[in-house]
Amino acid sequence: GAAVIAYEESLKLARELVARNPANADWQFGLAQSYFYAGNVRRIQGDLDGAMQHFEAYRDIAQQQATTSPSDPKWVLELAFGHSNVAAIHEARGDLERARDALIASSQVRQALVKLDPRRREWREAAATAHNRLGVVLERLGDAGPALDQYRQDVDIRRALAAEQPGDRVTQERLSVAIAFLAHMLRDNGDDQSALALSRERLAICEALVAHDAANTAWQRELAAAELRLAADDRSRGRLDAADRRARRAAAILESLARKNPTEILRQRDLGQASVELALIALAAGRASEAATFASAAAERLQAVTQKTPRDSEARRFLGESYLVLGDTFERRGDAASAAAQRALARDTLQPLAPTLNDRRYLFTWARVLVAVGRAGDARDVLEALRANGYRQDAIDAATSPAHTR
Repeated sequence: GAAVIAYEESLKLARELVARNPANADWQFGLAQSYFYAGNVRRIQGDLDGAMQHFEAYRDIAQQQATTSPSDPKWVLELAFGHSNVAAIHEARGDLERARDALIASSQVRQALVKLDPRRREWREAAATAHNRLGVVLERLGDAGPALDQYRQDVDIRRALAAEQPGDRVTQERLSVAIAFLAHMLRDNGDDQSALALSRERLAICEALVAHDAANTAWQRELAAAELRLAADDRSRGRLDAADRRARRAAAILESLARKNPTEILRQRDLGQASVELALIALAAGRASEAATFASAAAERLQAVTQKTPRDSEARRFLGESYLVLGDTFERRGDAASAAAQRALARDTLQPLAPTLNDRRYLFTWARVLVAVGRAGDARDVLEALRANGYRQDAIDAATSPAHTR
């Protein structure tokens, strides 16, 4: 398109300038930026090969300049960004091993920058971001232990930044997000006490942010997510009234956000997740009819999401959960055929991504679906792999209990 042509023209001019005097560091910087912008517009348009070619050129210039001028932090930071951009393309291609290696390189460079001047907040912020991104890729690779370590480092840095400037609300928001990653991982590992403490800390941060500016939609969404997480915690501990209050509050916030931006797919997924949680709470409380109503609403919303974004594993997982709830409600009414049909829908929803994902939450739901459709042997294989990767033992035991195997 026009944007590609414009950036390519800019790149051509920058190349010609550098050719006249390659030793001019300012011109090299201009060329590196031109490669980045030309690559980024290709990434946005889905041309991953073209984006990679430009991002690698950007990284290589930064590497050369950082080697020539190792004491110039500008080039060291550009090198970190260069590795990070290359990692993003590897990730988009599904090449997680190469993404991990590029992110390790980026993280090492950023940590070296922090050592140059530990007081520079933006460098520490960049290091924290690198820890989080590496943690996400390690988690997707199934390396739960190293991922947990990265999430801890992310939270530690952001906690220190927040303590130094308590009034910096952007830092508070980023701390809340970092805490969410760490709490989720700890919960998956079975450390409920630590996870619950973190989730309450996250909620307190979100309440303070929204109290400061109730019109900030990002903060509203983060508050709803924090409430929804604690609702699931309350449900798992049998505190169903508290869980219901939290989930309804989250759903009300998310419905308001969805009305403001009805075409944004993420809003629809959020609402679907909230409806699934409300369905699970109602089912646990013995209110099967109410559970079916919430689960049907979730299924309708999440079906639309998965049609638009078929690789969205979270949307598929929540959709699978909604079908499992519907299967249970039909079973309680004595309608075995309809229960089996809903469970088959859950199987068909999760099956496409199950062979290629290392996402422990997705695979745990997949194992429960396999049990529900009578494939207990296949489920055991999945659960054994989860056990080997440190997934919580109580959940694995419950998935294969007589109540689940029917």
